[in-house]
Amino acid sequence: MNMEFLERNYINTTTSVNASAGTSTVSYLFDRKLSTNYTASPTVTIHFTINNTIDRIVFQEINLKAFTIKHVTGTSLFLKSGSDTTTAEFSSNSSTSLYLVLGSITTVNTLTFIGSSAITGGLIQIGQMWMTKNIYELERNPEISDFDIARNRKEYKHKMAGGGTALYTIEEKYFEGRMSWDFISSSATTSLESVYDQKDGIVYVPFPTLTSDWTGQKLAVAYEVVWHGDFRFDLQSDNDRGSGYSGAIRLDETPK
Repeated sequence: MNMEFLERNYINTTTSVNASAGTSTVSYLFDRKLSTNYTASPTVTIHFTINNTIDRIVFQEINLKAFTIKHVTGTSLFLKSGSDTTTAEFSSNSSTSLYLVLGSITTVNTLTFIGSSAITGGLIQIGQMWMTKNIYELERNPEISDFDIARNRKEYKHKMAGGGTALYTIEEKYFEGRMSWDFISSSATTSLESVYDQKDGIVYVPFPTLTSDWTGQKLAVAYEVVWHGDFRFDLQSDNDRGSGYSGAIRLDETPK
């Protein structure tokens, strides 16, 4: 899969989550801080009330072994062809992060997470969970020379009077991304404009996967961002009007 832009996480308030255990840590499911975890007994049942359609469910930093995600009708969710499993039913999961692409856009009133097996340490842990919907998967990824990302932190550097340097970090790292293309299609520019028009925030996933297994700290990342600046994909890449278009994207992570 190429890079994806998704809607903002539909799990964004504690009122959308009704858990049979671990209620004091429910907010950690959507705080976008992998250093804090939702924890509960392995047989926990969690009802998610979401008045949106979804086609992506994402887990980060988990120790889940056996669990199922069901629709309000009681049926397990079907995953897109090419995934490791046909449905969102896992009996011996070993992945520490999962990127679940649903087989079709699912109309949701309630989704239920059902845990069913003990794990090492006695408690399940979920660093982050996203329920959302795809806006656009890129026609093609940018060339590595046209792709620059960083996790910047707010800091002050002070040269001490007696020599040496002191560093004061006052804010955690936030994502910044810059990427550009040449020769992309007219339909791609239209789709990118639909992403640009999401003015209040989007989710950027640099390394999605269709196979569900998303293990790997450098790859299993998703960022809620804003695309700022002007929309610059109206410029043709060449004198040949059929050659395609050029443009650039600037992304900055939203506050946590």
